[in-house]
Amino acid sequence: MDNLLKNAINSIEIGVEDFEFSKQDERRIISCTRNIFAGILLLFKYKLVELSPVNSDEVLIKQRIMPILEDENLIWKGEGKKTVDVQGIKDRFKSLNIHIDWTTLDKVNEYRNNIEHYHSTQSIETVQEMIARVFPIINYFIHSHLNEQPENLFHHETWRKLLLIQDVYEQEKEFCLTQLKKLTFYNNKILETISNHTCSECGYSLIIPSNDEDTGADCINYICKSCNKEWDYNDLIEECLDKKYKSEWWDCIKYGGEEPVVDCPECGGKYDYIEKFCYHCDTKIKDICQNCGNSISASELECAPFCGSCFYLIEKLSDE
Repeated sequence: MDNLLKNAINSIEIGVEDFEFSKQDERRIISCTRNIFAGILLLFKYKLVELSPVNSDEVLIKQRIMPILEDENLIWKGEGKKTVDVQGIKDRFKSLNIHIDWTTLDKVNEYRNNIEHYHSTQSIETVQEMIARVFPIINYFIHSHLNEQPENLFHHETWRKLLLIQDVYEQEKEFCLTQLKKLTFYNNKILETISNHTCSECGYSLIIPSNDEDTGADCINYICKSCNKEWDYNDLIEECLDKKYKSEWWDCIKYGGEEPVVDCPECGGKYDYIEKFCYHCDTKIKDICQNCGNSISASELECAPFCGSCFYLIEKLSDE
């Protein structure tokens, strides 16, 4: 095994041990974060070394790259001992079309920087869940980009622990979904939206009802099992829809397209113009004008079953 790859695996294995002991000693989560993140960066650098041309002095891993003329041919070589930092890896992976879940890794890096220079206010449970979400990234990268089998790289005991840790988040996610399914929703797509939503505070999808009563989904509050952020139904739905239709809102603002969410003409709640139902009363509005057959735009739903032009024409005729 290459020394760089071996160092990466060693760091991750030590991090896994720290993760296990953090359940008894919270201080171990700090060394866990350092070791896991360092190991991941080494894995990424190993990939860059693999992709570096022969006799290029591992050009892709080096922070400084110099053009060299050899036999009247221009080639690029790495110079010095300094290697790329996190942003450098991001940039090179992007240009090499190597896709990584940087959202999750950035959260780990942010936590790592906070504990190095400041003081983190995140709970031990939140950090443990954050680290648990990193292991699938390691597994995916080893499989897809290193063309290796993780069970062949890690010691058997470490691999077993990795599988168990990966299961932790999935088990928590399944528990949250079970709790949400106890509620009565106007539409099953509301359940789907909430269960897939990631908390704006911590970025995890572990949202549960604030109590375990079998009741209407719009009658209770909700809480993030990861960071304890709390919402009432209205606030949660607003946050969910803002995130769900982020790109649609951007297109609407930039290009003047249809608003993906508008006020419901029946109850004033959130009406999903794309899915065609209200999150607060399940009203479903036909968006084809009964008079001219044209589509009724989001801004004209209050005129349904007519489009704006026909509605005002009919109103005008009725006043005469």
